Amino acid sequence: MTGFDLNSALLARAQSRSLPAGMRVQLHRAYITTASSPSGTFDAFVSSFTLCVLPPEQRGPPLAETAHRCRSGRDLRPME
Repeated sequence: MTGFDLNSALLARAQSRSLPAGMRVQLHRAYITTASSPSGTFDAFVSSFTLCVLPPEQRGPPLAETAHRCRSGRDLRPME
């Protein structure tokens, strides 16, 4: 599992919760549109509270970028 967030405290919280669950995670302090993962990297992409904080005219680029990073035919699920 890979996670992206700009908030270091939230990343630390996610890391601490993943250890007891035995999950291997890669966490990055970055916004998804500036992250360096190549096209087709992810099987699924879940985004929470991303689009609701952006004005409508700024929502296109993050959606396009997340769709670009998912493998063809995979899931993109924004949850707001």
